[in-house]
Amino acid sequence: MFKESPNPTTVAKLIEKTPAVLKTMLTELDDSLLSWKPADGEWCIKEVIGHLIDMDTLAFADRIQIILDNDTPDMASLDVDEIEAKREDFKRPLAELLLEFEQARETAVAFLMQLPPDQLQRTGVFPVERYFKASDFLYEWPYHDHDHLKQISDIIQASVWGQLSETMQRALRR
Repeated sequence: MFKESPNPTTVAKLIEKTPAVLKTMLTELDDSLLSWKPADGEWCIKEVIGHLIDMDTLAFADRIQIILDNDTPDMASLDVDEIEAKREDFKRPLAELLLEFEQARETAVAFLMQLPPDQLQRTGVFPVERYFKASDFLYEWPYHDHDHLKQISDIIQASVWGQLSETMQRALRR
C-alpha cells in the first residue's frame, strides 16, 4: 500500500496504458474467442471492453465531476448489464472497440491531469445513503481496469482449458 494516497496524476499514469495493453493482448485473437462467453450471464471480451468504455464515459469522471460541482449530491447507480446489453459490443469489430476505448481513455486521462487534489474529500450520496468521496472513484479506476484485465485473461485461459490433457490439467491444479 502507498504511504501516501496516489494523486490524480499518478492514477492517470496507472490507467493511461490500458488501451495499449488490450491492443497487444487481443489484436491477433480470432473473433470467435473475442465474442465467446465462458458462461450464461457472463460477458465476452468485447463486452468487457464496452464496459470499460462506459465506465470512462458514464461513471468515473462524471461522478467525480458531479461531486466536485455540488454539495453532497444524490447520485444514481448504473445498471451495467443493461447498458452493455444495449451496446451489443459482441457484434462490433475489435478494432472499432479498441479505438473507442483509446479515445475515451485519452479524455479521461486529460480530466485526471487537471483534477484538483484538494477537492477529492468532497462526497456524494448513492442509493441507500452510501456516501462516497470523489477520491473513492479516483482510486477505484485503476483497480477496476486491472480487475477487468484479469477477467479478460481468465476468459482466454478458460478457452484453452478444455484443450489441455487431463495430465496437464491435474499438474496445473497443484
